[in-house]
Amino acid sequence: MNSIDHLNEGIPDVPTPANALVGEGPERQNNENAVERGREAFPAIRAASPAISSNAAGNAQSLEKLFQRMNVLSKEGKWTDLASVIRNHEELMIKRCGDLEQFILTCDPIKHSAAVIFALNVLYDIAEKKSLSSGQERVFDILRNFFISKTYGREQLLSIVDIYCQLFRKLHDYCISTKKYEIGLNVTILGIDAITDTGSGLLTSLHSHLFDLALQADQPGQACGYLEDIKDILNENMISQHISSNYSTNSPHIEYKYVLSYLYYGSEIAYKNKDVNRAIVLLHNLITFPATDIVPMLVTGHKKWFLYQILADKDVTPPAGRSPCLNRVWRQECEPYMKIYNAMQSKENTLAAVNAVLKEHEKVFEKDETTDLINALLVALTERAVLKVAKCFSNIGIQDLVRRAYLKSVEEAKELCEKLSQEGKLTARFENDVVHLQIPAHKVSESAIKKTLQRVEAAKQNLTTVHCSVQCHPIYLSRTLRVSGPGYLDDEGLSMSMAHSQALQKD
Repeated sequence: MNSIDHLNEGIPDVPTPANALVGEGPERQNNENAVERGREAFPAIRAASPAISSNAAGNAQSLEKLFQRMNVLSKEGKWTDLASVIRNHEELMIKRCGDLEQFILTCDPIKHSAAVIFALNVLYDIAEKKSLSSGQERVFDILRNFFISKTYGREQLLSIVDIYCQLFRKLHDYCISTKKYEIGLNVTILGIDAITDTGSGLLTSLHSHLFDLALQADQPGQACGYLEDIKDILNENMISQHISSNYSTNSPHIEYKYVLSYLYYGSEIAYKNKDVNRAIVLLHNLITFPATDIVPMLVTGHKKWFLYQILADKDVTPPAGRSPCLNRVWRQECEPYMKIYNAMQSKENTLAAVNAVLKEHEKVFEKDETTDLINALLVALTERAVLKVAKCFSNIGIQDLVRRAYLKSVEEAKELCEKLSQEGKLTARFENDVVHLQIPAHKVSESAIKKTLQRVEAAKQNLTTVHCSVQCHPIYLSRTLRVSGPGYLDDEGLSMSMAHSQALQKD
């Protein structure tokens, strides 16, 4: 019998290792196969672990006491105390790393969620230290099955949220280094859903990892649903009471680099999902973020914001509120982008002017990773040229269309008209050498109207809140009481205006 198998005796409703972390049907069989494959990795961890035979009996008793204490605290619902107990046994888990996997599978996923996550974090650190990639993959197999089962306690996960987020950061780094983007993407989605509600607007450091993995896997659609309006930030420094004695209440909830990553990668997700306006808003928040030093992400974000503004045909005046150091860097590196903007103002062949700038500063744009955006801008310019011709002519010769829109050939004109027709921007009909053009009336969808009304309602509520807070402010109250003393009549000029109107009526 395993040294900790007897710990389950007399404890009801504790799943066995065979059914604790797997699904049903074919998925269950696949998960069981993954579990069996993963078991082969852990003899290597056990073999590489230091000999602890002399203390094995004492360690087993300590592990048994830990398990018993966990059951008592989980039964009483004292999740903070449970997290403290688990943290205090980190050294024991490191010593008994060979038995940790069995310990994890023996734990009740609902009652001992915090213990499962903490033990997985310890196992990963040991596997990473010994460069055992099979052990690292095994940890993520167990983690994935843990979330697929949907049998976990959110309160427990939040009681060790710092360890929880650390584990997902390690998952992100491992998947990026091994190029296993889809695995990391799927597990991170499950991890976010475990501690947040859809539509809650709660930002975590996991969101930035999710967006990065989605971009690397070229699956921006999977992450689009997590691009919400941020209402609050999860306090990832909210650790247990025995550690919080030195914890400052002024400490940030998460490191600012994760907020910057959320805004930067989020703008990429929005753009790839054809939401340029959302990308502009995210990058606007990025470049106006208070910063005392400059990171490359801020500078690149400013350059992309500039190109997004041009792409959306908006004003490119830099927003107020940028840090002085970002202003200096922008002035030093903005020349190629200002040339793009100046080329856009050309009344002749705008497309050729922008192409010339692209060729002149090709290496700069490649270094800044903005070449794709400029190419998208060239496509947009070509489409705008055709639409401008359509606004002026309802019937035009196809050769004349090619000349006026600065196209290369008749075939390109036909392909472009067909593409614009599919997107609903243009109605084109070809008859011999003549094309009939018409721009359809713009239709606003019902969902867009509802979203706009919701934003207006939210703005009204914010104005009401600000108005109430201002009226109750001490400075406002003191001014009001001072000017409205005894015998003071403040009609804001109404009496004068009434006398003036009466005089006009008599005349």
